[in-house]
Amino acid sequence: MKLTGAVYLDTLSILFPSKQDIAVRGRLGLNTDASFRISQLQIGKIGKTRVEGTITLDSLLVDIPRDTIFMMVGGGMIHFGSDRNRQDSLIGKDAEMLHTTVKADTLNLRMKRQWVLLGSAVSASAHSAASTLSGDTTVVHPLNGRVEARMLAMAAFDSTWIRLDGMQSNFSIVPSEKNPAVPLLQLGFDARAMQAKSAVNRYDLQNGHVDFRATLVPNRMDSARRRQLLDSLQQAYPSVARDSLFAYHRSRTQTRSRSRKDDFSGSDLDLSLDKSAAEMLRRWDASGSVKAASGRLLTPYFPLTNTLQNVDIAFTTDAVKLKNTQIQSGQSSLELTGEISNLRRVLLGRGQLKIKMNIESDTLNFNELIHAATVGAQYENASETYQRSVAEAENSEQLQQVIAEQSGVDDTTAASPLIVIPSNVDAQIDLCTHYGIYTNLRLNSLAAELIARDRCLQIKDLKAETDAGSMNLTALYATRSRDDIITGFDLELTRMKVDRLISLIPEVDSMLPMLRSFEGVVDCQIAATAAVDTMMNIDLSTLNAACSIHGENMVLLDGETFTEIAKMMHFKNKQRNLIDRISVNMLVRDNQIELFPFIIEMDRYKAAVSGVQKLDMSFNYHISVLKSPIPFRLGVNIFGTLDKFKFRLGRARYRSENIPSYVGLIDTTRVNLRHTITDIFHKGIEAASLSGMKITPAADSLTVNTDSEALSKADSLELQRQGILPGIDSSENGTDSTAVRQKPDTAVSETTPPTITPAETKTPGRKEQRALLRQQKRERKKAKTNN
Repeated sequence: MKLTGAVYLDTLSILFPSKQDIAVRGRLGLNTDASFRISQLQIGKIGKTRVEGTITLDSLLVDIPRDTIFMMVGGGMIHFGSDRNRQDSLIGKDAEMLHTTVKADTLNLRMKRQWVLLGSAVSASAHSAASTLSGDTTVVHPLNGRVEARMLAMAAFDSTWIRLDGMQSNFSIVPSEKNPAVPLLQLGFDARAMQAKSAVNRYDLQNGHVDFRATLVPNRMDSARRRQLLDSLQQAYPSVARDSLFAYHRSRTQTRSRSRKDDFSGSDLDLSLDKSAAEMLRRWDASGSVKAASGRLLTPYFPLTNTLQNVDIAFTTDAVKLKNTQIQSGQSSLELTGEISNLRRVLLGRGQLKIKMNIESDTLNFNELIHAATVGAQYENASETYQRSVAEAENSEQLQQVIAEQSGVDDTTAASPLIVIPSNVDAQIDLCTHYGIYTNLRLNSLAAELIARDRCLQIKDLKAETDAGSMNLTALYATRSRDDIITGFDLELTRMKVDRLISLIPEVDSMLPMLRSFEGVVDCQIAATAAVDTMMNIDLSTLNAACSIHGENMVLLDGETFTEIAKMMHFKNKQRNLIDRISVNMLVRDNQIELFPFIIEMDRYKAAVSGVQKLDMSFNYHISVLKSPIPFRLGVNIFGTLDKFKFRLGRARYRSENIPSYVGLIDTTRVNLRHTITDIFHKGIEAASLSGMKITPAADSLTVNTDSEALSKADSLELQRQGILPGIDSSENGTDSTAVRQKPDTAVSETTPPTITPAETKTPGRKEQRALLRQQKRERKKAKTNN
């Protein structure tokens, strides 16, 4: 039987007007050829008929306002029929099969204000076993199909949409391998271009391929584990209905969690889905892969130009795996290989996001990345104008322009707020970069392991070669509350320029202000712990550190304290003095810096130095002159501040270069702190505190004794003769650094001892000189006898 005809919907709507304002337009054409028996005209037996037909669509429009359904097809056809299976192995040979093909030149379909489907040059075909219409729901009836389109786009009314250009796709519904009664959905498609938008983020892929598989999760209502858990909860909450136990228990747990103080809860990642999407995630297990030649990611939460190359991603509903996927973010290029897991619990609003990633980079601009992350973190508090512009951007290019112009990412002068480690992220990252920039350092190579967990960031075994020297770092940064932000680190710098060391670690200048007077390269080892305020500044009053600095062939510049010493000690060159060797060991604790004895060689002098310096910049140093033009050893005690200090001459406390060594103490302290930092997650985060990481030396540090033995009268006369010491009794009063330069008629403050000017000092005659020589000879003989 053949049937042909046409229906003009415009005329039909005029003849039979709709009472519900339903509008239909266009033309439908019908051409069918059928062979069947009357008894076969039932839904369950329709597969036994032989039907082939075509419905043509010409400018079809259907508008049902009451149900908010709208469809417009600008030319197309629907072909349908039944036959025996000859090719599809999933259906069964010679099984009755139904098939259909739909084509549309243009397509616009809107359903109930929930989603929109747009397309051009769309062609879709599908075939399945005729038993699909039997009504048997105990088995899965296979369905296979194919979709092609020049353009296909689907959008939801929550501003989420996806668009595919040059798309070719295959899909199927077959029984699951694990449970034949459960359907398995399979989808694979290639597209010349793929674009997606989620909230304010956009994703673009070029020449991409996607595979997707999904299956229904079996109903777990009767599982043994679930019943046991419900029984336990029922005993704990006997008055709660059984079907409400999980929700009640979850609400009580969250209430207890919120009762604990958490200043940074707003900094945790919020990836939770809405109720409908969460329910879909619970009901389906999905997996698949995404591959693409290139792509782009645009988001105001990380406002840089982010491009992708060689995209290779595999995913499930609980994990995402990346393989050698390349990302160019601003000036930084990264290659990512690793896994992001525990996604299901995170998307359902509970659980930690686990990240294990290997990052290899040709170029890494830490300054740009940290600034972009800081700016992106403030997006929720950005101006309404900026947020509206981001939401209304019509395409990726416009969104990129809005982000670049209004995000403020180019404003590098803004102060960086506190960096907070999210509590719901557990990350382990191996980082290797061949070139990088951090502050003003250029990194020629860098390798490190980063671990983030429980609001703590651990940096393990960071090794870097920089333009200023080599670096080795192990560090910890913890942000448990606004009043409990701490850092601890063990840092070793080799062949580092002094000025670059001070710019990299400004606190070194407070610990050793004399260091700014040197020019050259040093080796520095420092282990320190301290509290940090919310502006990322170290609280010096909590600083606890052990530090060792060693340098050779350094130049002493015009420093405050050493200028006075150079004048007093008659250096040959009072402007630039070569330091043969300097090695300083110190402890910082209890608001003071304790310098252990160290040797310094400069000009015609070799001296041993030790002392104490307060963090208010007051100090008390002792210098034992071991080698000098003076025929005896001399001690100099310097005390006060850099602006106003005094010195007192006396006997040298140290007699030779064989001074006590504290290198072992510093090394032991560094090793102990490094072990504490690396084991912090094994000990528990409670150990991430100043008390838990307190630097306790293995031995008592040096206690500086400012009382020194007075010079003999003969030694004083010798210093006077050489012009180093004015005519003054050094055993009674300290000499003020400013008073030495006073004119005879200048008044001296009460705190400054009276000074005898050189004009008042008589030059010793021959008799006095002979007496002086005899006195020195006796003292040397006496000292030799005592030794």
